[in-house]
Amino acid sequence: MDNKLEPLDEIKKCITDNDNFVLQGGAGSGKTEILKQTLEYLASIYPDKKIACITHTNLAVDEIKSRVGEGYTISTIHSFLNDCIKDYKKNLHEVIFELFRVNSMEREAIDNYADEKEQKAEEHKKYKKIYGKYASRLFAVQKSKAAKVEGKRDYDKDSVRYNELLNSKINELNSKILTQIKDKESNQIKYNDTRFNSFRDFTYGHDGLLDISALLFERYPAIGKILQDKFDYIFIDEYQDTNEKVIDIFLNKFPNKDKILIGLFGDSMQAIYGDGIGDVDAYVDDAILKRINKEDNYRCSEQVVKFINNLRDDNLKQEVAFKKNEDGSDETLSERQGSVEFYYSYSIEKPPSKSTPEEKQEYKGNYIKALDHLISKSLNGEKNYRQLKLTNKSIAFDAGFEVLYNVFNERFTDNKEAMDNDLAVLQLTDLFELCNAYKPHSDSGLSPDYNLVLYKLKKQGVGIKNIADKKEIKNKFDTVINSELSLFETL
Repeated sequence: MDNKLEPLDEIKKCITDNDNFVLQGGAGSGKTEILKQTLEYLASIYPDKKIACITHTNLAVDEIKSRVGEGYTISTIHSFLNDCIKDYKKNLHEVIFELFRVNSMEREAIDNYADEKEQKAEEHKKYKKIYGKYASRLFAVQKSKAAKVEGKRDYDKDSVRYNELLNSKINELNSKILTQIKDKESNQIKYNDTRFNSFRDFTYGHDGLLDISALLFERYPAIGKILQDKFDYIFIDEYQDTNEKVIDIFLNKFPNKDKILIGLFGDSMQAIYGDGIGDVDAYVDDAILKRINKEDNYRCSEQVVKFINNLRDDNLKQEVAFKKNEDGSDETLSERQGSVEFYYSYSIEKPPSKSTPEEKQEYKGNYIKALDHLISKSLNGEKNYRQLKLTNKSIAFDAGFEVLYNVFNERFTDNKEAMDNDLAVLQLTDLFELCNAYKPHSDSGLSPDYNLVLYKLKKQGVGIKNIADKKEIKNKFDTVINSELSLFETL
């Protein structure tokens, strides 16, 4: 007889023993359903306990709320952290310099490189990157333009001197940044809900919020105590895409770890964000987390499940799990049959860094040609499909505006705040999202999402009380989408 506990029973045991846990389940395993059942269990035995569920997107928040109801604190990670720290203005004022300072250039010893040639190449890359951050911050603080960065040939002749000169400039700039911060009122500091920190406005963006939260919980343990006094349980959905600093806050920065239980739900093999923690194996190895595997797969065909298992490297092997059909009957294995094919290609050797522009362009052309051939072969004439891209850059390339993307991505890496703030004032991004939800582009394969449109409009205070209001909104959307008005005329 198999005495292995079901995942939900393992979670219940963790709750009884007050053990932090991570539920690891592949695609289609029913992780959100287990989260719902966990909340229902806690509500039945500890109705007075305070529970927070945090995830990554507002869409995910709405999905969890639709499944579990409103009796819990359910929010995005950014919203949750902002609520935790926003009132500690004096503490924020003490640490915000760390967001805007420019780190100095530190040369690594040759022992860290294969040879002197690699050291020179990598050190100059690092020098250019730091110089770029210095130049961007100099413009943001003083509206001054820095001189052009030294080329590799000149830098290699006297790298020590160039590093010293840059560090001297950085120290001078950091002193001015610190002085200006001290002159600002602490009540000016706030989260701007954008991607970028703004020195001009004394605000921080999404990444800045994570950085500054980590600093506050590290330097001021009382903030952690206040949070653990507020909640008995904190559950994180899609933990694999949670920033490592955030995981560290919840697992290491509470002064009395026995007073709060942390539960993580997700799949390390489904990480999509580059800054996410990915896996939490180190915490499992250190007995900070108890690992619970959920092998079920309620979504994929038997063939796809077997194929996925060959790709996983976390010792979790999924099994086909059956759900109820709409008529109430049990699903059978014959209903879960399908096919899977895997296409791959060897990468084309990249040209060396000193290659001519023509050689680099030839490489790019050959790469795209090989990729297109692979995609064409896999489609085999199929026209009804969805093609997923990993990055916005890839989408820009396919859509034909790669150059425009690069201009904005490179030019405004640190100075995007001005452009972003202007667009926010114009509400251009909101307008685009609403129009795209109301009438998606014909090539996107998406259906209109009227519920999202109504949700966003109501959130902005638009009164929608009857059919006449909805008709008026429809007419306005049709006018905007089908008109030849300019941007400013539309707004």
